[in-house]
Amino acid sequence: MLSLTKLVWLGVILIVVWNFFRFYEKRRAFMDNGRVDTEKKGGEMDDETETIAAHYCTSCATFTTAKRCDCAD
Repeated sequence: MLSLTKLVWLGVILIVVWNFFRFYEKRRAFMDNGRVDTEKKGGEMDDETETIAAHYCTSCATFTTAKRCDCAD
């Protein structure tokens, strides 16, 4: 039979396990990011990144790659 005490303890256990896995995932992500940073040599950029020139359109409040926005306003 479930009682209030058992439900409270179940909640406490679930919270502890949830926080443990959150901590573990954050730590693993931090360690993975540390390895990636040390593998890069001399401040090299990723080959996948490419910069583009973006222009801000004041009428529709968006960024475009063209010199002016194509909106009707």
